[in-house]
Amino acid sequence: MLVRRVVGYQRLEGLEAAQVLGELYGALRLFTNLFQPSFKLKSSERDGGRIKRQHHPPRAPLQRLIKSGALSQGQGEALRDLQRRTDPVALLVTIRRCQGQLAVLASGENGSQEQSGKTARDLAAENRSLEVFLGGLQTLWHSSQPRRRKPKPRSGKRSRPDPFEPDVALIEQCLVAEPMIRAKTLLERLIQHNPERYGERHLRTLQRRLRGYRLQRIEREMEQMLDAKARGQKETEPEEIAVLPGVKENG
Repeated sequence: MLVRRVVGYQRLEGLEAAQVLGELYGALRLFTNLFQPSFKLKSSERDGGRIKRQHHPPRAPLQRLIKSGALSQGQGEALRDLQRRTDPVALLVTIRRCQGQLAVLASGENGSQEQSGKTARDLAAENRSLEVFLGGLQTLWHSSQPRRRKPKPRSGKRSRPDPFEPDVALIEQCLVAEPMIRAKTLLERLIQHNPERYGERHLRTLQRRLRGYRLQRIEREMEQMLDAKARGQKETEPEEIAVLPGVKENG
C-alpha cells in the first residue's frame, strides 16, 4: 500500500520494473522509519456520542523503537549510526528517480535501452511528463470508477441473541408497576437479580427496548380507550402482580 501511494495503479511488468520497485521500496522504508514522524494513539475515551483521543508527541519510528527499551545498547547504537550515515535528501532523490523510471516503464517503453539515445529536447519533454505524473499521484484515485453496490435491505432478524429473553416477563411486570422507570434503574435491578448475565454493556439495548415497549403500550391503550368509548364502557384497571425486588407497586 505504501508503494502504491507513491507509484499509482498503472500496470507494471518485467524484471526491470521489479528491480526498480524493490529499490523504491527500500528507499521509502528507510525514509519513513528513520526520518518521517507520525502520531501514535495514546488513549481513547468515549463521552456520550463523542470520542476523545489523545496522541503521543510525533516521533519517527526509529525514535519510538529506541525509546521503548526493546533494543540492546548495541542495537540502538547501530540504528543511530545508520540514521547519521543516511541522507534524507538523497533518499528523496532516489524515490524521485525510481518514480521517473516507473513512469517510463508504465508507458510501455524500455527505459534502460533508450536512455542513452535521447536528446536534450526529449529529456525536457520527459521531465515535463514526469512532473505531470508525480503531481497527479495524490488525486489519481479520484478518476477511478468504483462499482457502487446496492445496499442490502435489512432482514429484520436479530444478529445476536436477545440478552433479556429469559427475563422478559419480569421486565414487563416492572414496567407495568412503574411506567416511568429509567432504563439505568431497571438495569441495576436486573444486575442485582442476575449479576452473571447482565452488566453496564446492556444499557443501550435496554433503552431501545423500553422505548419500543412504551410506544407499543401507548398504541394499545389508545386502542382500548377508543373501543371503550365506542362501547360506552370504562377501561378496566390492571391487576397487581409481583415484580422485581425494590419495585414500588401501584397501590
